[in-house]
Amino acid sequence: MASQGKAGGNKLFKLKKWVTLPEAARYLSLLFGEEVNEAEVLSLALDDNLKLSVNILHGTFAKPCLGTTTDLKEFQVKKGESYTLGTILKAEDNVVNLTGIYDLPMIGAEKNDIKLKWQQLISDSMGEYINLQETVVEGQDGKLYLLQKIYFNEPQMNSVDDDSTNELNFLSSYGPANGLPEDSILVVRTSALHELEERLAAEEPGEEKQQSEKEEKTNLHIIAALLQIIKSNKIFQTEGDLRAHIAVQYDGVSGCAERTLAGRFSKAKKLIAEAFSK
Repeated sequence: MASQGKAGGNKLFKLKKWVTLPEAARYLSLLFGEEVNEAEVLSLALDDNLKLSVNILHGTFAKPCLGTTTDLKEFQVKKGESYTLGTILKAEDNVVNLTGIYDLPMIGAEKNDIKLKWQQLISDSMGEYINLQETVVEGQDGKLYLLQKIYFNEPQMNSVDDDSTNELNFLSSYGPANGLPEDSILVVRTSALHELEERLAAEEPGEEKQQSEKEEKTNLHIIAALLQIIKSNKIFQTEGDLRAHIAVQYDGVSGCAERTLAGRFSKAKKLIAEAFSK
């Protein structure tokens, strides 16, 4: 990583919130000090070393989920019973339209899409397709969405009450999408690239990472917010509810945005689990 210090030096890059796969590859080439291609960017995502996102350009249907990826990890499959991601993640009945940038949690058919694209880049072939029926994306606030595709039932002639004419209607129904929208584009948030850079810097042999003043302030803000909540005896049904409350209550305070909280909480739980496993 000889060129690590040069990776974030581009002024235009610093203004961007997300970059395309080729741009991410160029950034990582500077970071690692060696050539990185798009296939290797996807490989990092498949190995959970880099958070990949998708830019949904023209909108797609989705069902919001009440559950989190933690629910999925903690879910115990009972013998003789089958479950869907929608059931485990508590997908709501209402359908919304999603447009813009969403993260890929890599727990459903979205991971298969990435694997297929990776296989095409390294071998110029279609690769093996696994027919996963449910695709999940994640908002910046940590909320999960189960992507849907729309079906149209046979047209029905409905009688209009106030006259003798008939009106032709279509009854819409939805089902799980087995992949990302065809017109969507894979992207990488610049924050995800910075997180990878920080993680690599922390792993440098013989060097002890010094916590920056900004990082320390962020952590102290989170601790202070949690202490206030403990003192107030507030009870939350899910971690997502807790994060949402802090984000609203401490709006504008560094470290208290939902996405930051989700990342810090996840790291904290992993560290404490590792400590207890020793």
